Amino acid sequence: MIAARYTQGGELVIGETPVPRADAGKLLLKVEAASICGTDVKIARHGHRKLADGQTITLGHEFVGRIAEVGAKVKGWRLGQRVGVAPNLGCGRCDMCARGMANMCRIIRRSGSPSTGPMPST
Repeated sequence: MIAARYTQGGELVIGETPVPRADAGKLLLKVEAASICGTDVKIARHGHRKLADGQTITLGHEFVGRIAEVGAKVKGWRLGQRVGVAPNLGCGRCDMCARGMANMCRIIRRSGSPSTGPMPST
């Protein structure tokens, strides 16, 4: 697959990278459209405070696509289903989340910043 990959302390490279596999509890999406947001631009220009030197991530965490692989433990999703991804996910339990302001959650999880790919499971 083609991806925009940034290495902390290095550069942004657009090119081929291996297609990942879906773990048992995850989905693999074939991206049909992705955007580069202001955060991606800042990371590419200045790095990210949570990245270790030499760590590489894939930029473009705002995307839509179709399900290409369903993990063995995933229920309720099917191959080919169209999906949109919300790149920021609040904890759902703190005061900010309770007030409908998940973007202000202190323990928010983000797809792509500072990790590559999907948000980690809780």
